Amino acid sequence: MNVLIADDEALQRDLLTQMVSDWGHTVTVAADAEHVLEPARSRPFDLFILDVYLPDMTGMELIPLVKALQPEARIVTMTGASSRTLEGGLRELGISYYPAKPFQRRELQSLLEHIASRAAVSRTGAKVQPAPATGGRVSANGSRGPHCATGCGDARKGSPH
Repeated sequence: MNVLIADDEALQRDLLTQMVSDWGHTVTVAADAEHVLEPARSRPFDLFILDVYLPDMTGMELIPLVKALQPEARIVTMTGASSRTLEGGLRELGISYYPAKPFQRRELQSLLEHIASRAAVSRTGAKVQPAPATGGRVSANGSRGPHCATGCGDARKGSPH
């Protein structure tokens, strides 16, 4: 997949970039919303992994702009300052996942594998079985994450991928 990772924390951005590229995905990085929108205007991305609080814009402001440019792209948002209100607002904007920081390497890998399989299915029109639910940790807002919001059948509260 072609993935854009946006996080203003260099260490977090570098860690995510290393992991995602190690799993065979093409990665573009950004430290702010301006550098998310610039490449989004010129080339397609399968997935955007966005920190909710970038220096120049929040996820609530950025997601509609990304969706307008690339309506088929999946969006994963991350934050260390989670709340049910924030999660609800982001989900209303059509995000695919909402993991809380810090997340486990295995959790992120599972999430990307699921998104990649869903993207492949949507391109071929094939039918897919829901991913099996696995154990997950409780996020700062008391929910277990990440949660699928793509309609794959695993969006039940407490049923992470």
